[in-house]
Amino acid sequence: MNDIDIWKKTSWIEQADKLLKNLAKFPHGSKIILLLRHSEREETTFIGDGKELLLTPLGHKMANIFGQKLPLEKNIRIYHSLAKRCIQTANEVFNGITKKGGRANLHGSISWPNISIDRDFFIEQMRKLSLHDFIHQ
Repeated sequence: MNDIDIWKKTSWIEQADKLLKNLAKFPHGSKIILLLRHSEREETTFIGDGKELLLTPLGHKMANIFGQKLPLEKNIRIYHSLAKRCIQTANEVFNGITKKGGRANLHGSISWPNISIDRDFFIEQMRKLSLHDFIHQ
């Protein structure tokens, strides 16, 4: 099965597909911030931290295809959390971008000091505002 068929036949991909289609609506030269979680991960009955959970083979493939579908004219900077599945997702998105000839930089993990904002202030603001309002304040 080719990448297009895999993408179309995956039931949970609808939101990612809508996001990709809407990226084309931004004016040329716009800076865009995408906050993503991770691709499909292993199932677990474990209740706890979960940082060790990994992507499924399909999760790897879908993250790679997602990267291939991102706009090639953008220089994309990728950061991720410390969870292994998020690291795997970021690596696959990066590989997908570069496979199609796009430009990307994989910067690695991001933590509160790296984003220059007080953690408690961030959480308080996110509780009070919508994500759109928070980003545009």
